[in-house]
Amino acid sequence: PMQTWMGAWAPHVHHFSSNWRELRTLVWSLERHCQADRKDMQGGTVFYFTDNIVTYFVMQNGSSSSAELQKLVRAAKLL
Repeated sequence: PMQTWMGAWAPHVHHFSSNWRELRTLVWSLERHCQADRKDMQGGTVFYFTDNIVTYFVMQNGSSSSAELQKLVRAAKLL
């Protein structure tokens, strides 16, 4: 079965860049997936769709010159 979701950011994070918010959404999605601890998810594939080119390339390259984005990249890689 496919799971989808959509959310909205709280007002206190609107001062962050859209790149940070999109990358943070990816990390949150991975955290959510890892915490699910469901047997039927083993061996599955996680698809994450974004129209944010920075998020795509930062994750593909595994690094960012932005310290805040780099923290999120490291968190995603650890997951």
